[in-house]
Amino acid sequence: MRPVAELHGSDGEEGEWFRLFPIPFRLLADERQFGRYQWIEARVTKATSDARPESYNIDIDSIRLLHKIGSTGGWRNRKAVVSRLV
Repeated sequence: MRPVAELHGSDGEEGEWFRLFPIPFRLLADERQFGRYQWIEARVTKATSDARPESYNIDIDSIRLLHKIGSTGGWRNRKAVVSRLV
């Protein structure tokens, strides 16, 4: 059995939710392991095995880590990103 994770996030531009699955997080190379509230870039394709419109598959070899959104100032920066989605 392979441990996998599911990631929910936003495209950062349009404020659209998406779901990436499966992500074998523990098996990712160190330079591809991202943290919570961290922006990443990656190639994705629409999931064909999941009918939900927000579901995509990720090309794990294309993951590029970007900046983390800090929690200083009472999570002000994180709140600015998340509040657009709810």
